[in-house]
Amino acid sequence: MLKSTLRSFNNWRVEQYYQRTLSDRSLAEAWARHYLAGLRLEPGARVLDHGCGRGRNVALLAQLGFDVAAQDITAHPWWQNICNCDFQQVPADEPQLPWRDREFALVIDVGVIHHFDEARFEQLVREVYRVLTPGGYWVLLEANADSYGAARPRAYCGRLHTLEQVQQRVSAAGFCEVDHSFEGVYAPLFPLAVNFLRKQAWPAPLTIEDFGSRLEALIPDRRRALWLLRLQKPAGNE
Repeated sequence: MLKSTLRSFNNWRVEQYYQRTLSDRSLAEAWARHYLAGLRLEPGARVLDHGCGRGRNVALLAQLGFDVAAQDITAHPWWQNICNCDFQQVPADEPQLPWRDREFALVIDVGVIHHFDEARFEQLVREVYRVLTPGGYWVLLEANADSYGAARPRAYCGRLHTLEQVQQRVSAAGFCEVDHSFEGVYAPLFPLAVNFLRKQAWPAPLTIEDFGSRLEALIPDRRRALWLLRLQKPAGNE
């Protein structure tokens, strides 16, 4: 009974968050200040959320006025709540992105590349390079293999690409690094319970993003839950 009640409460909180992604401008702007700060993106720029899931980042990007496209291997009913987005369902074994050369000023991958083995990730790197405009950006956010709580996502994913491995591969493909950082909290003991207390049970509007907390500030950078890598395709490259 308690487990069912907690699950229902969690689902309700998550649903409230997703509704906010559609219309809460302050939520969208806080997201942009953190993930897009300093990137030279024109108003209305064409952007791609690769591996968009239910579509929370799509909704935030749409609020910010971008021309948004998104794809995932499974369509989600919630996509119908987001207006003016070009959604595509793409098979997991499709080697190419279903988009034109030099179509996007920004591609984001949030919690996606751990699904890719080395060969498929290298293919993705080439494809993202292809669909980005010269000077365009690629933003990746992934579970940190060196975090205090890495055992949990590693058990779930089967693999975690380290920041250093990804840096080597994208550099070899021609990307330039804008910057990288570490964020979020994943406890080494009872991580699900700790994050339930920090997020769902906390008496404030739920945010799925996990950056800038007081607890995060107490954790050394390299031991935080996630790494964030921001890349740029060099201007003038075709």
